[in-house]
Amino acid sequence: MAHATQRRRVLPGGRLVVGAVATRVWPLSLAAAMMATGLSFSFLWAPVVHGQHSWVYPGDIWSTVRDAQFVSWGGFGAVYGDGAGLVALPGLPILLAPVAWLCGSLGLGFAFPYPVPHPTAWLVVGPVTFGLGTLPLFPLDALARWAGLGRLRRGVLAVAATTALWPTAVLWGHPEDALAVAGILWALLQAFQRRWTRAGWLCGAAMCAQPLAALAFPVLAALALRDGGWRRAAAVSARAALFPVVLAALLFAGAPTATAKALLDQPNYPTVDWPTPWLAWAPRLGHSTVAAGPERLVAVVVSFAMGLWVYRGDTGPHRAMWAVGIALAARCLFESVMVPYYVMPAVIALVLAAALSSTGRLAWSLAAGTFLAVYSEWHYAPWPWYSEVVLLLGCLAWLGRPASSGANRAEIDEIEQSRDASTPPSGLDVEVPIPDTPGTPGVPSRLTGADLG
Repeated sequence: MAHATQRRRVLPGGRLVVGAVATRVWPLSLAAAMMATGLSFSFLWAPVVHGQHSWVYPGDIWSTVRDAQFVSWGGFGAVYGDGAGLVALPGLPILLAPVAWLCGSLGLGFAFPYPVPHPTAWLVVGPVTFGLGTLPLFPLDALARWAGLGRLRRGVLAVAATTALWPTAVLWGHPEDALAVAGILWALLQAFQRRWTRAGWLCGAAMCAQPLAALAFPVLAALALRDGGWRRAAAVSARAALFPVVLAALLFAGAPTATAKALLDQPNYPTVDWPTPWLAWAPRLGHSTVAAGPERLVAVVVSFAMGLWVYRGDTGPHRAMWAVGIALAARCLFESVMVPYYVMPAVIALVLAAALSSTGRLAWSLAAGTFLAVYSEWHYAPWPWYSEVVLLLGCLAWLGRPASSGANRAEIDEIEQSRDASTPPSGLDVEVPIPDTPGTPGVPSRLTGADLG
């Protein structure tokens, strides 16, 4: 009889899956909606709206698929010298290498280096691209659940994130930015739960997808430093740096000149993309090419300032998320040549910070973030376009601003008390003994299914 009672405490696998799905209704629903609308737009917009016998697909994704082909062929060192324009670490080409190999083995057509009306590889590449673009919805919702946000507020937050993610994947074909944001959010969630080993690896994986994830690293290191001192911060830093450093070293060894140009200069094209007033100070690489790398160092300086600010204050989730959002927004503020999807990471981080504040701020952030995502797609003169983007980012930063230190301390206590008292939605209830150790105040001795998720 005792065994039967124990079996009822931990539900079977099928019931656990149902419980997990039930707690993730918002990210699953909006991910499915983003996939459905993205594929419908791709296959139906041109023939139905414009009467053209072609598909609509983002041109940039084919450059990434071309790099993925080189990886699948064993030509890893050629990813920066094939004319595809990669200026990040090749985390996404490595991830897409099996997809590129499959498409090539099936004899499917690609749209590189020239566009074609119906590239048959898009039947495989398109769903994979859009699916990767939805990934930030899941750690975003997990963070919101961990912080104790209600279902309505989590739904509004997911809608705001989807409006920023949709053009990034569907219109521009850059799921690597979405992968980086997902890695940042997962790393921060693990840091808030004091799972520092996972936090370090996840941050490193995010940087392999897109170096912009490095802008969140100072905040993560500050949280580790506050929680466990220099030894813990050094361990987290080493794990976060291992994958990116090894990957960059391999690339430099294989093609040092091309790798240095891609990762250090980071060429951008003001005649194609959206120039800003900072273009006047950008180093020139050619007639229609500038180096974006040097000016992006300003955002790195801002990110370290945000890390110091977090270290000197309370390490609540609201303060940390707002600091990450400011660091990501700094990239847009000091960019010499912008592309609309650059605003997506800052929008998601700052809207989450607003959600941690109040429902009213979240509603206004949804409006500002949606307007920014739509407005940034229009191509105006540099000063009007840049001024509007800066103004909207400033509104998001103001709406997501954290409260005073005392209020942050109360926020941390409230989150921990609500999580201690909550029951797991999936029915899983596990007793885990955690010894009381100095330097880990407030760690609950009882973990529920919500904590394990």
